[in-house]
Amino acid sequence: MWLASLSRTVLQEGPRAVEDFFVLTDRTPHFIKFLYHLIQGVFVSLSWTAGSARLPSLLAALAVLAFMYVVVRRTGGARLAAFLATAALALDVQFFYISHLGRQEMLLVLLMLAALAVRLRWSGVRGALYTAMLLTPGLLVHPNIFIVALALLPWFGRESFRQTVLELLVYAAVLAGAAVLVAGGSLLVDGGFFTHYRDFGETVGVFAGALARLQGGWMFARKIFLQHAGTYYLPPLQAQLAACAVLLLAALPALFYKKMRGCLWLKAALSLLAVLAAIFVIGKYSPPSIVFILPWLYLAVALGAADIWQRLGRTAAETLDRQSQSSPRSGPTARGRWPHWLPLILLSGFIVLNGGVLAAELHAWKPSTQGGEGEDYAKLTAELGRIIPPGQTVLSGLNTGFAFAPGQLRVWHDLAALPARTAEQELLPVLERPFGRFLLEENISWLVLPAGELELIYSNRPVWNALYGNPYRFYPDLLELLALYGTKEAVLPSRRYAMRLVPYMQRDNWFMAVYRLKLPAEPQADGF
Repeated sequence: MWLASLSRTVLQEGPRAVEDFFVLTDRTPHFIKFLYHLIQGVFVSLSWTAGSARLPSLLAALAVLAFMYVVVRRTGGARLAAFLATAALALDVQFFYISHLGRQEMLLVLLMLAALAVRLRWSGVRGALYTAMLLTPGLLVHPNIFIVALALLPWFGRESFRQTVLELLVYAAVLAGAAVLVAGGSLLVDGGFFTHYRDFGETVGVFAGALARLQGGWMFARKIFLQHAGTYYLPPLQAQLAACAVLLLAALPALFYKKMRGCLWLKAALSLLAVLAAIFVIGKYSPPSIVFILPWLYLAVALGAADIWQRLGRTAAETLDRQSQSSPRSGPTARGRWPHWLPLILLSGFIVLNGGVLAAELHAWKPSTQGGEGEDYAKLTAELGRIIPPGQTVLSGLNTGFAFAPGQLRVWHDLAALPARTAEQELLPVLERPFGRFLLEENISWLVLPAGELELIYSNRPVWNALYGNPYRFYPDLLELLALYGTKEAVLPSRRYAMRLVPYMQRDNWFMAVYRLKLPAEPQADGF
């Protein structure tokens, strides 16, 4: 919803727009995501719903599957292998999840596979030029285009060292030139762009040291494997991560083995390694970025299983040949069958596994009228829209944003920027403290309170302070304000949307409490 709201604002106000639900938090405009906001803005302007916000990702995912098939075919894979690799990717729970998010990752995956298809079609300097030109729109989608650009490096250079260097220079020059133009556009809308972007990078670990990055990377990998979620949904990916580890372990020695030189499966494995290296260089370990490794994994399996077996001279066909010399019954028809079918068997195994995991996860999230785990988000937002009158400012969570009109929403996230409470402020009336003044200045007359979530975060601080900042800044004042000026208008049960912390979802009957506030026009002594 965060991106969708900004996309709507950008479409209305242009590139200088920032989020309209932030008041306390400093936000600055830039050009880096401008194209994505234009694309998404068209959809949400036609229909202000979660489905519309997610539609660009879903359409991009369908195109990704088409390019996956094309890439496997252009790298020499059989039609059946291309179909199975595409099906394995389509059924992968992480791919399915990202395709249903209103985020940019799937558009970048589309650019990645489309650029690879172009690179496989045109070689040499011309291919490098076309590939780089295709990636340049990604600079206006998300900074993670750096991951995509690095992942394609192993696919350059087939002739000589000189030719490889020339191709890479063309590739880098085009992308660097486009980056300069994007930075220039960002300076036009924000004269302090570089300073502001550096400050933001510091908050997400971009400038952390190598040791801190390694520690963060290990913790990130462990969290993904064990599904130790915070606010991100982490699906079961143990099989994919184990397969990636096996693939990388096979690729490293293969780099020094002459028979493996030029193998396309090895290039796919190196691209996977490049994705991991790019994430490490960026230093921001975000769970959705895992989707960048999946196409390379299934491409490597489609191309490499039989190739590795054959080139190392350990094929079942050789065994059958030896057997045929001593036993005529073996016959020559068995030659090469096992290596030929090996990638198909592995991909079929992924299809069965991925399909089972995806079916189980979808069943858990499916809306149910019998009190099941799933919830109907559209019904929740419709109910909020019915209770809270249009035009009245509401303080709520970002996940309820599709219930409200532009400019109507203020969010709990913004309270992280409230000044810290002091001993002197404790003696003031509640409306003269920072949180009370915020409510008055923004004319907030409604609160949608994830009551259990806020209580849990407050009771366990600082464990979950990353969500809304230190809740001590506002939570005690919130309770006092509700007692003095609040009227509970509704209670909306929501075991998912009233609790953003994934480990606690479904563990209790969470709810959203809707309060109407009647605040005095001016701060005054409490109770008078």
